[in-house]
Amino acid sequence: MSGWIEDAPYRRGSPLKIIAISEMVKQDMIRWYKIPVERVTVVYNGVDTDRFHPGTDRSREDIRRRHGIGGEFLILFVSNNFRMKGLAYLIRALALLKTMELAPFRLLVLGRDRPRAYSRLAQRVGVSEAVIFGGSTKEPEKYYGAADLLVHPTFYDACSLTVLEALASGLPVVTTASNGACGLLTSNEGGRVVENARDVRALAEAIRFFFDKQRREDASCMARRKAEAHSEKSNFDQIVGILQEAAAMKGVLSKQEIPDGEQGHP
Repeated sequence: MSGWIEDAPYRRGSPLKIIAISEMVKQDMIRWYKIPVERVTVVYNGVDTDRFHPGTDRSREDIRRRHGIGGEFLILFVSNNFRMKGLAYLIRALALLKTMELAPFRLLVLGRDRPRAYSRLAQRVGVSEAVIFGGSTKEPEKYYGAADLLVHPTFYDACSLTVLEALASGLPVVTTASNGACGLLTSNEGGRVVENARDVRALAEAIRFFFDKQRREDASCMARRKAEAHSEKSNFDQIVGILQEAAAMKGVLSKQEIPDGEQGHP
């Protein structure tokens, strides 16, 4: 049933323009629905760059103190669907990181999902002392400012807004190739992309990369720059432009459909 509903817009005929919220979604449309490539335009989700910005790190000490975190390297995970977003594999990656000669680290998990199974997993693999379940929050911007890295090892996201918010906050990101937002992280600018969340070693290595302070600082600048190019205003302007282009095309097509000699008649 869900597949039938999803297919409905494409059964109504041939749309003049389709907006895809990531390059990954565009390629899926072309592959699965045989949409001509020239009809699909990518407009990434827009992010509120005023609410989410590097200045939110002023809340860093307050948030850390609230959750009993000191100067440790802080990894942030944000989702209301722990399974879909790969939390189990992130916890397993932490177990690998624990075997490496690295600075002390903590993982702060935010979201409304049930933590019990993941708490047991953390205990089983020996990282329970490093994992904190913080529940949900209405102030995610403060948590981005308190963290050193966002890890979002999702199995599917058309274009994760969480990732865009983190980038806008100047927070480096590790995510997967199954996240449309990974298209913004070309050449590892602002973050790193692993092919599959199940590849725990690759995930651990991507996280390990950002234990280096200079790398984090360089990625932070690039992250903010990427987000500024995809602000809410930019998103609005691009969509308006596409709608105007489609309206102009529709006008041309409508005139062509009117039989000769009847143009101008009511």
